[in-house]
Amino acid sequence: MGSDPSDDRRLMLGLTPFITIVTVAVVFGLIVHQGVRTRPPRVVAVPDAVEVPRVIEVSLAADPADYSGPCPTIFRFHGKIRVEGRGRVTYRFQRSDHPTTPIHEVDVGSASVVPVETEWHLGRQPERPFEGWQTLEVLTPRSLTSERATFRMTCVP
Repeated sequence: MGSDPSDDRRLMLGLTPFITIVTVAVVFGLIVHQGVRTRPPRVVAVPDAVEVPRVIEVSLAADPADYSGPCPTIFRFHGKIRVEGRGRVTYRFQRSDHPTTPIHEVDVGSASVVPVETEWHLGRQPERPFEGWQTLEVLTPRSLTSERATFRMTCVP
């Protein structure tokens, strides 16, 4: 007794969709698995970190601090901005007669001292000595103001 070849064919035709689905699933699984294994690692572009310097100290001194002599004369002010980190620092000078200077900018390297200077030209003052001051004001990255750099001027003929 043998089996009828048409029964085998019917069985194969019934299993064909199942075999096709399994084959497609296996092939798809292999492709996905292979893609995951050989795909290069994803590189995420990170922008360069923007450093913000940290201002530690500001100072300013008048030169000369006490002047007696012919007028007009010039007072020079020498200051320092001590910084940690890299970035941009903005500053200006404030005077006792109320004008402020324009804002200055300086790019600093890590752990540095930035020297700054300004001048104040003074003409003849009344007979009494003239006293004034100037400060160094850091505006960014954070506000910080020096002690007053005081001076005294006595005009003599």
